[in-house]
Amino acid sequence: MSFILAMTNHALLRPALAVLTVLGFCIYLLLNRRDERASILTTRLDDKIPFWPAFSIPYLLFLPYLLFITIYGVMASDHYAHIAASALAIQLAAALVYYLHQTHMPRPVVPRLGLFNRLTTFIYSHDEPYCAFPSLHVAYSVYCAYWSAFLFPYAAPALFVLTAAIIASTMFLKQHAIADVLGGLLLASLSLRLLG
Repeated sequence: MSFILAMTNHALLRPALAVLTVLGFCIYLLLNRRDERASILTTRLDDKIPFWPAFSIPYLLFLPYLLFITIYGVMASDHYAHIAASALAIQLAAALVYYLHQTHMPRPVVPRLGLFNRLTTFIYSHDEPYCAFPSLHVAYSVYCAYWSAFLFPYAAPALFVLTAAIIASTMFLKQHAIADVLGGLLLASLSLRLLG
């Protein structure tokens, strides 16, 4: 009887970790709210980065990329505990920063003409411009690239290109400042170094 119970508990471990990790991503939604005290971290260098709505495509690919690497990694790889732990560490550390020091990213007015402009408007309407530092798009994209090297080594070069495009998209869509990107890179690096 104890053997059956142990097997049941083991069989439930990965699905439970996958659900917990995906639910952890939702913490961002709870904190991404208007805050009058939010800081703006843009600099003159940020102002020189052009606004390119075509980057809405890689930006929108972020969520499927994150969910696929996370769910597949937790459910089907030997690295499942490290994948879940590093994802949760990224989310919890970012949430603490958002809670203690909210940031805001000013956005341009987007014309409604053209597919890429409409996609950018869709992004803006579904993602408030808060919780900018550190960038979770950046941190989780680096996390995905790192774990994809273990999960899909043959596809890793293409996924590294996707990761770079997602990171660039955060700046070209005016979703994040350079400081946010650097914060996301640092957050991912620390998380993966400690838990990867």
